[in-house]
Amino acid sequence: MLLRRLTIFAIDPGISTGWARGSLDLVEFRKIGGDVERLVESGAMSWEAGEDLALSDDPYRMDRHELYAAERASAARLWGLMEGGPGTGANLGDLASPADRLVIEDFTVYGGKANEVSAGGAVPLAPVRVGSMLAFAAELAVMDVTYQMASMAKTTVTNERLKRWGLWTKGSEHARDATRHLVTYVRRLA
Repeated sequence: MLLRRLTIFAIDPGISTGWARGSLDLVEFRKIGGDVERLVESGAMSWEAGEDLALSDDPYRMDRHELYAAERASAARLWGLMEGGPGTGANLGDLASPADRLVIEDFTVYGGKANEVSAGGAVPLAPVRVGSMLAFAAELAVMDVTYQMASMAKTTVTNERLKRWGLWTKGSEHARDATRHLVTYVRRLA
């Protein structure tokens, strides 16, 4: 039996983790290809996006145990969303099924950031730990995991394109970044 729909869950992990969940009608996708605007307009791609704010209370004031507990709680909530739990409260329809794919923004420490990461202790590595927890759980569930660099998503899916395609999430940069990863993944499938 061929898979009819592909559900993709993308995250931009961090102190505030953005997430985007998309459902893609594969029959229509084969006809339309990677034209995101047509996919959205035709209903072949539905999506929702949001943000998990587990670490938004000044994590630099948390001791390690509080920080790690907050990270685990964030990963658990995100896993619930991946499994088809409610997100923004919208009518999920096709989005209510468990995710088939997990897309994670990769984390790389560049030259100037190395000192910041070192000085920040455990906090700057929170995105790595949250992403790793989800990746581990996804692999145990035999779910494909893909890592994408932030630069790839931001150059592929600009703010102007998000707006034009009707995928703009007002007021949430992290949710928009997760949406960029979702759309970049879809376009790479084409």
